[in-house]
Order: sequence, then C-alpha cells, then structure tokens
Amino acid sequence: MTRRLFLLSIICICVHICQAQILEPVKFHVTGDSTRIVFKAKIEKGWHVYSVVDSTASAEDGYGPTWATFNIRHIKGASLIGSLLAMGNEQKEYDDMFGMNVSYFEDSVTFIQNIKITDKHYDIDCYLEYGTCDDVQCLPPTIVDYKYSNVTTTNKSTITDSQYKDNLLTIFFAGIALSTAIYCKNRYPEKLS
Repeated sequence: MTRRLFLLSIICICVHICQAQILEPVKFHVTGDSTRIVFKAKIEKGWHVYSVVDSTASAEDGYGPTWATFNIRHIKGASLIGSLLAMGNEQKEYDDMFGMNVSYFEDSVTFIQNIKITDKHYDIDCYLEYGTCDDVQCLPPTIVDYKYSNVTTTNKSTITDSQYKDNLLTIFFAGIALSTAIYCKNRYPEKLS
C-alpha cells in the first residue's frame, strides 16, 4: 500500500511539473455582437504576436511566421465583411530568421472581424489562429475559439482545442511517469520495498 501511494505521488508531481512548463505568453479576451467579433490580447514582455499578412510580406525561402488569420468552422445566418483587421502599435522590420519583412505587436493587440447578421437565426463557430515568438523561440500556431449564436442546441457537449491539447499533454506525461515508475519497480524491486 505504501509503494502504491508513493508511486501515485510521483506520478502526480511529474504531471504537475510538466503542465507548469507550458508557455502561454498571450492571453485573449473575445467578445462579439451583431457587427463584429473582437479578439483582445495582452502579450507578456519580451514576446510579440504577428500581424495579419500584408502585401509587403514576401519570403525569400517561401516561408514565414504564422500570420494572424480569422477562420470559420461553421457559419449560418451571417456573413463576413472584409478581412481581419489588426489594431495596436504595429512594428515593421526585416527579420533575418524568416528572411522577410514582418509586422508584429508587443504588449497588446486587438484583432477585429466585421460581420453582418443576415437572418434572425444565426450561428457562427470560428477561431483566430496566430503566431507568437520571443527573441529565442517561436511557439506553434495557437488557436482562440469563439462561438456566437442565438440558435439553441440540445445537450451538445464541446471541448475547445486548448482543452483538448491540455488533456492530451496530461495523458502523455502521466503515461511517461507511470512507465517510469513501473520500470523502476521491476528494475530495482529491492530499493522500492
């Protein structure tokens, strides 16, 4: 019984430590109404979020940062007006790593997608995808989910992309911790008794 409690404690500590290492330098607050969807971000010091792609961006090697994009999974009873807008203190410079001119924001940024409600029953399932870097590293493209609707659904459970990623990471690291504990128990049974 003592060994099981010890192993469970080790697993819990490993999972907690691994989850604490996930970087989230950008925090979003999303709002929407009948005319627009607004993604407001606070960016940690030292990090930046790339703007929407503009016509001056041209990569020599055919790649670049993850530009901010507005994406639709499902839309009914509404339509988009124009493209995603970026507001804030935009910085523009040539980036040696990407080999191109880039536009980005530090401290804060607001992305706005204008919409038009076209029917009394509307349903929008969308997300903002963006890229963020500091002077040392870039994080994988990140998604900010948003749903705006006046359509009622019946017992539909959903999980956001970030919750899904967190659950996968927890299961992955718990599996590693459990495998390590089992290996140690089989390899060194006399030390764990």
